[in-house]
Amino acid sequence: MEHPTQKENITQDKTGRRVTFDFITKSLGLPQGPRICLLDLCAEDTLWGNTFDRSVLIEDAVLVWLCRKGSCTAMVGGRNHTLEEGQLLLVFSNTFCRFSSSSHDFEASTLVGHINPQATHNSIASNYPQIVATPVLTLSESELKTLLSLFDYAKNSLHNPHNSRREELDLGILRVLHDELSDMLLRHNFEAQEQTPNERIVEEFRSMLATSTFEHRDVEYYASQFNLTPKRFAAIVKKVTGETPLSMIAGALIVVAQRMLACTELTSSEIAERLYFATPSFFCRYFRRYTGQTPTEWRNTHAQP
Repeated sequence: MEHPTQKENITQDKTGRRVTFDFITKSLGLPQGPRICLLDLCAEDTLWGNTFDRSVLIEDAVLVWLCRKGSCTAMVGGRNHTLEEGQLLLVFSNTFCRFSSSSHDFEASTLVGHINPQATHNSIASNYPQIVATPVLTLSESELKTLLSLFDYAKNSLHNPHNSRREELDLGILRVLHDELSDMLLRHNFEAQEQTPNERIVEEFRSMLATSTFEHRDVEYYASQFNLTPKRFAAIVKKVTGETPLSMIAGALIVVAQRMLACTELTSSEIAERLYFATPSFFCRYFRRYTGQTPTEWRNTHAQP
């Protein structure tokens, strides 16, 4: 709920909501310091629907999302990206973002860092402009452990109400985070240059699935986008991911269907129509094949209030 004293901290425009660091922390009642706050989110949280399941721009903060489990779709700067377990998402200040289509087991930790134009840690945006276009990083095991340790340290620090040097400590955490991310981005930038043509095809295929309305669910359609035969396209996807294109299409489709069932009042028939299934009964059989439950059974178990 928006407090009357916070009206100056939130504005609306045709793109979405523009909010400030203070609004995020005060309206959500999060443990915070002058420079950072942390929140843990899962698909069932009311925080998700009330705050991040719409287009939001934080004018004076950077968001660092660390996916611990499951997956979700993130729209950043008008482009959709899939965020999966073990991946990191960076959203810079003055960038509209929206998070949706999460799997039922989605869990993430988020650090919101209050920044200003003179802050040294803000240089990451100018040093690595490619992150604006591709803000999702797949972390190695050691990188994931490092960031989880940093998040846990920050969380424990914020829960200590007796720290008299709160702002200095917050800035220190942000500088350490900046240095760690800079090091990771240097490595990932080098690795991206070494990416094979087949890996680039699969990466683009994942992006297409993240933005798909699922009017097309056949391998032939996606293969044609790369001027490949279905057989050749399937071989490339299998070699790079260990999955078939059909299984990847089905997985992305099921995540969207689950989100609609959990977070909307659309009937199964309406969802079937929106996802271009021929009949509601076919949608029911398809959904049950991949989840072990009918849409109604799944909704009764996972629907949000």
